[in-house]
Amino acid sequence: PVFKMSEEKEQLRFCRHILLSSPPGQFDLLLSDVKNILVPNALLSQEWVDKVRKERAEIDFPYGISSTEKSEFHLSLDQSVQHYAKSKNGGKGVTINSTVVEKADKKMFIIFLYIENTQNLSNFVASSRNS
Repeated sequence: PVFKMSEEKEQLRFCRHILLSSPPGQFDLLLSDVKNILVPNALLSQEWVDKVRKERAEIDFPYGISSTEKSEFHLSLDQSVQHYAKSKNGGKGVTINSTVVEKADKKMFIIFLYIENTQNLSNFVASSRNS
């Protein structure tokens, strides 16, 4: 890690703040950056990460999300989103991250799709869409 803080408690507090501030659907991307830049991997236990992930989910989905167990349809939808995003935007210098969540009432799926292209900025588009 490049960045050093004096105490583990301070590091965890700082990392938690960054992760809770992540844009919807980008928790895992920020977590990867936090692990690579800020703190040693050993400091961020899976239990700690799961707790912060749950806090972030409560911010994104105050109406609740279904359990972490995914139905066959949910898994299929998740794979289809990834396949579609890669087929339309894949290539060198492209980062694709998608998150598919199901509302607790099981009446709706929400898809977060993040695509970043660092190779070709000539057709730059920044947008957010809800449907």
